[in-house]
Amino acid sequence: LVPSLPPTPAELDAVSGMALADEAGTPLANALYYVRLLTAEPTWEDLSGLERTLVRLPTDSDEWLHSFLELDGLQGLLDVLSHSLQKATSTADDTTPDDLRVQGRCIACVALLACRRVALTRLLEEKGAVNIIVGAVDVRSRRVQQQVLQVLLRIVYQPAGTRLVLDALDLLRDEDAGELRLKRLEVCFRNAADLEYALGMLRLFCVMLNGPAPDGVQREVLLELSSLDVLTTAV
Repeated sequence: LVPSLPPTPAELDAVSGMALADEAGTPLANALYYVRLLTAEPTWEDLSGLERTLVRLPTDSDEWLHSFLELDGLQGLLDVLSHSLQKATSTADDTTPDDLRVQGRCIACVALLACRRVALTRLLEEKGAVNIIVGAVDVRSRRVQQQVLQVLLRIVYQPAGTRLVLDALDLLRDEDAGELRLKRLEVCFRNAADLEYALGMLRLFCVMLNGPAPDGVQREVLLELSSLDVLTTAV
């Protein structure tokens, strides 16, 4: 049971979310409700409820979203995703369908949040957030892989995004074996199960190479893509 404590200012602000409604006039669940769920090992059904709420958020108001972010809802969601990914890595043979559903629902929620500028900005500011997203690039589900890719695309379209992605990949690579940072994405590209995903990966590489990243960062991307022979393959 959650002990009864005086509400913080952010929680008082979140209470106003109870009066919010979607564009059809249907009341939306309080942001605080979902934040508390995220701290209590949520099931995939719980996360599906959050996903439905995010889909229904009014396009002309960020009031609910601001409450969710101020209560560290995004960090809570990323923590659930990180735990699920770690569990899948350490006990791959024991991963259950529900574990995979949790991953899928977490990524779906992050993808919906990344469509809103205020949430995308918070995602880029949260320490380790991009690391967790990059760590999900090779999840099993094709649909979830596509959603991860869409989040990465939104990240690299931001000036600081490509550097954050490269730094995240640096933590995942086998440095002793001389593995390049972009190797993980290159493997996803070459092992793509369908054309849509392969083209999406090429688009990601193109944005990292020619998008808003600083020139120095773009040169790093060019050198690694050339070494991995991705550019030749694309042509």
